[in-house]
Amino acid sequence: MKKGWILPLSVVLIFALLGCSQVEPMTPQMLPKQSIEIGNRPEPRKKKEIHPSEPLIRPGQITKINGFGTFELLYIAHPLEEVHLSSLKIDLDRIKIFKVTDITLPFREDLKAFGWKGNKTAYIVQIEYSIENSGDDTLRLEPAPFQSLVLSGGGQATGRQIRSYADHRLEGKGKKNYQVIRFVLDRKPGNVRSVRLTTGKVYNLDAARWHGESKRIEISMK
Repeated sequence: MKKGWILPLSVVLIFALLGCSQVEPMTPQMLPKQSIEIGNRPEPRKKKEIHPSEPLIRPGQITKINGFGTFELLYIAHPLEEVHLSSLKIDLDRIKIFKVTDITLPFREDLKAFGWKGNKTAYIVQIEYSIENSGDDTLRLEPAPFQSLVLSGGGQATGRQIRSYADHRLEGKGKKNYQVIRFVLDRKPGNVRSVRLTTGKVYNLDAARWHGESKRIEISMK
């Protein structure tokens, strides 16, 4: 596997799947906390191919990304969920599940390195979220903001995280938005009813010590 391929993976896919010119800034949600499920239905959906410069926002939309493969959006949900870890707050904005076909050889090798055991089709999960630090210390979530993922419904599908080069360190008060966490599923997801995420642990870089434990989040997608 070529070591130089992972970094373009982290950048190109985000721009292509979100639409780099159309990403809306993430602001605090004013709606009640709930799970808004879009398109999570077992019946066949009408597929529509869109230009790679447009974001995939509706289940059934398909786009071809040069150097990677063909991406179809299967599920999209807006959890509107807050997670508090010490003085850090994680806001979950969107969860997307993609089916990937026509996978290129370099991308195929990268997926295999992160747990994919398939041959022709891959399923990946992308999470859009923000992290806010209300304190003065420099904090970071270790080993990652989300260290594990499990989809349930129609048989479980667990995810293994693709390495991210994003800087998740927050130096004092402030907020950062991310769209860079992706998981490769070990099998085809069934009729997804829920997503279970486990966060990382808060590490204080100034004091060189840990704050509290990780948390498990159960998100309904009904």
